[in-house]
Amino acid sequence: MTMRQKIVKRSMAFTAILLMGGLLSVGASAQEKLLVPLKSINPEIYHPTEASRKIDPNDKILQAFRDRKIKDMANPNMPRPFSISDYARAETRDVDVPWEDLSKIFKYNWKILEFEAPKKAAQLKKAVRARVIFSTPDVKIVELAIAPGGILPAFSQAAPSAYHVLEGSAKFTSGAKTAEVYVGTSVKVEPGDNTRIEATSKKPLKLLWFSWAPGGDERYLSAGYYLTGANFQIQPEEAEIPKNFAVWNENKRFKILSDTSGKNSVKKALYPDVPTFRSKVDDNWLDFRSLTDGGFFWAADLKKMGSLMGVIQKIVRMTGVFRASVPGKQYDFNFSYIVWGPHSKYIMHSHATPEFYYILSGKTAWTLGGTKGHTYTATPGNIYFHPPYVEHEMLGLGDAPLIAITGSWAPYGDRSVFSKPFELNEPLPTQKASAKFPKDFRFNHFHALKKGLKYGAK
Repeated sequence: MTMRQKIVKRSMAFTAILLMGGLLSVGASAQEKLLVPLKSINPEIYHPTEASRKIDPNDKILQAFRDRKIKDMANPNMPRPFSISDYARAETRDVDVPWEDLSKIFKYNWKILEFEAPKKAAQLKKAVRARVIFSTPDVKIVELAIAPGGILPAFSQAAPSAYHVLEGSAKFTSGAKTAEVYVGTSVKVEPGDNTRIEATSKKPLKLLWFSWAPGGDERYLSAGYYLTGANFQIQPEEAEIPKNFAVWNENKRFKILSDTSGKNSVKKALYPDVPTFRSKVDDNWLDFRSLTDGGFFWAADLKKMGSLMGVIQKIVRMTGVFRASVPGKQYDFNFSYIVWGPHSKYIMHSHATPEFYYILSGKTAWTLGGTKGHTYTATPGNIYFHPPYVEHEMLGLGDAPLIAITGSWAPYGDRSVFSKPFELNEPLPTQKASAKFPKDFRFNHFHALKKGLKYGAK
């Protein structure tokens, strides 16, 4: 017997003892005892082998997911898979992506701008930085930074979009409304609506800018979620998230500065029920045990997990942030905050809905493509893409939680919106002298993240 086999055997034996002794009982009265010491867990138990499945009291639940995935994949009427290589990169690290010339992002007529106002055009390029970190035929994500006091002049684009503030504050105009926005604020911009951003903070403003093809195939959003690993209930004590958990130190709500909606004719909106500005307070976390169907693409399947829900409530936090809801239908695009406790394990799983994760904090081993797939080291600024039905899993590597922005969308929308030019809606402004970035500027270092929280079972 090899040393690896001995270690696995000892881990299996320890787990079996815990099960027989009731420590990992699946009964409701044992929920407080579900977490075990990290040092007692061997990662091999999470792979659905014959040995690991024998000690998994929830194997029947997980086998039902495995069987349904096989059935769904064989059904020609189900949404079809598409590969990573045909669609996007599995992993993008923003530190590997250079800041792009603004003419590549903002598709104005730069030749005219640089001829008529060369000094102001040069100032703009010093005050604003942008780079595409996620690009698919249906969804684009840009890291956008504006130096203190800098102004991104008013413009419009054909694609619907949303912005999310990760650092700093700004005077933000979307359509007929202008608001002061802070960390944690999301902003909806309808196609063709005016967008103008002026950084008001002393530190650079950092935003994620999402654009998507509207009117996608919503069958992908409800086709299925498949939890196919093993022993999900065996999670370390160190993974428990404190009840007072918060993502950000700051918790300011946006403040409307002006609203001319009633003074001008308003064209028909794609997402009339979606607020233009929204500030999400961090204590409004989901109760996974009371989710309703349609809230999230995995909500209906989550109800089939039985006592595993008790584990999820201890080691996971999630809250919706933005959803481009379509009246009478589901949604074109959405994103949320998600948190996994330190050293926690999200076992192998997949879903028909395409998905991304943008890492804000923590260090995680990220595996895509099943047990024979590739494992990446996820750190802040990295983004991961999960195509339909492709298996993936995550394992926390350090003592900090994984904090991420995760999103999903209905693919195969109107992709022509990305090929249309932008419109510049005001003359280029003169930038303030303060609109410069420090030499050590790093987009993926977030000062506003909450510090000093203690994790682990009490």
